[in-house]
Amino acid sequence: MRSLGDFLRFLDTERPEEVVRVATPIDPKACDATAYHQYFAEHERYPWLVFENAAALDGSRWPGLFVTFTDTCLRRVALAYGLDPDAIQARDITEIHAAGMSSPEPPEVIPTSEAPVKEVVIRGSDLSLDFLPFFRNAERDSGPGWITPIYITRDFGTGRYNISWHRGQYIGPNRFTARFYPGRHIYENFNLFRQAGKPMPCAAVVGHHPVFGDAAATRFETGDEYEGANGIYRRATGSTLRVTPSELWGDDLLVPADAEIVLEGYMLDEYADAGPWSDYWRAYLGPKRMNIFEVSAITMRRKPIFVSVWPPTEVHANSSAVILNRLKTFFPGVRDVHTPFAQTAIVSYRPRIPGEAMHLAGTLLSLGAQIKTIIVIDDDLDPYDLESVFFSLATRMDARRDVVIMPLTRNVNDPSCEGPTVGGLLIDATRPKDDLEFDIGLPPRDRVEAAARSLPPDILRRIPSGNRHRL
Repeated sequence: MRSLGDFLRFLDTERPEEVVRVATPIDPKACDATAYHQYFAEHERYPWLVFENAAALDGSRWPGLFVTFTDTCLRRVALAYGLDPDAIQARDITEIHAAGMSSPEPPEVIPTSEAPVKEVVIRGSDLSLDFLPFFRNAERDSGPGWITPIYITRDFGTGRYNISWHRGQYIGPNRFTARFYPGRHIYENFNLFRQAGKPMPCAAVVGHHPVFGDAAATRFETGDEYEGANGIYRRATGSTLRVTPSELWGDDLLVPADAEIVLEGYMLDEYADAGPWSDYWRAYLGPKRMNIFEVSAITMRRKPIFVSVWPPTEVHANSSAVILNRLKTFFPGVRDVHTPFAQTAIVSYRPRIPGEAMHLAGTLLSLGAQIKTIIVIDDDLDPYDLESVFFSLATRMDARRDVVIMPLTRNVNDPSCEGPTVGGLLIDATRPKDDLEFDIGLPPRDRVEAAARSLPPDILRRIPSGNRHRL
């Protein structure tokens, strides 16, 4: 599978329970898409929503599909990574992503005549963004609408590719804002272009295979990010990431050939206020001064799939993979990593010596403002099972001994405090000693396996899933 359309066709055929198609007309800028999303979430269901009749910003009918972000449940992330969610554990996804990060490979360059994203090319006086389905997610989001593309840029001087997500608000027929800030790679690169008196060439990608989206959200410390993304893409999909020359710069800026939509233009040293907008942090982020991205060319498929984002419901393998790669050199016994929310990591690890759990937690402080709360639990517990995490906090942690609070760099999105620093929390919730009273009582494993063999093969699919602590 190379593209988002390939993934949708696979789910429609092999896993139709993962997709809900909506034929009822919707207006994305009126929060209609997330209204459906919220309804399902309130019933603990997280399907991929595919809207077949969405309105564009100008009121016309969008010619393709309008879809929510694919990664709103771990099952579908597993499917995107080529795994059977009924036969794996969450760490299998993380390990594929981490292995791909460690195996960078150059993408395949194909001619524009073979690139699906070049089926339609719009330039000159025909160019307008108003036919796109800009959207709003929450009641107090500013208007008229937002877009959340993946930006492709090249570093000033070195030519290294950078790939990253940045949201933006529509402000004109060929302009929208792009939100980035100090500490982000694109921010430092933009400043180099600005100091040289040049606008920064950018390609903004809307829609691609889910694994490319996860790769774009990955923090690569070094190396060309197209190569890093292709390493992940190949490990997960078995296909090579394909790129093709851009309309404005040719071979000097390659764009993803199998994308749905690519908007080419320049990041300007001009600014506009945008917001508020409900972000990954769930609460509203207030109005911010943002750079303006000016679009000079649009390429897309004939019937493109426009991807929106509803950040509070996303799950990401990429954050866990970054942390796993950071830890495994010094702590090869790490069993699993879960990042349930921004700045939060739960690590499953059996310390070899007293105090080692805090050393492990301290290693993650090198992530800077990306981390704030770190909980280390034993390797007999699943960090994805929050009941197990609270069990560990209740029975294996003594807060007088096992909790450290320290000042850390504040993430610019963190609303909990003001100023440049915030209190970070490190918790060692591993067993204080090797004793029977800390073992979890379970039946013999061979009896569990015998019970499984005696049941119908499809028994798990026939039983509704959900949170056992809620109706």
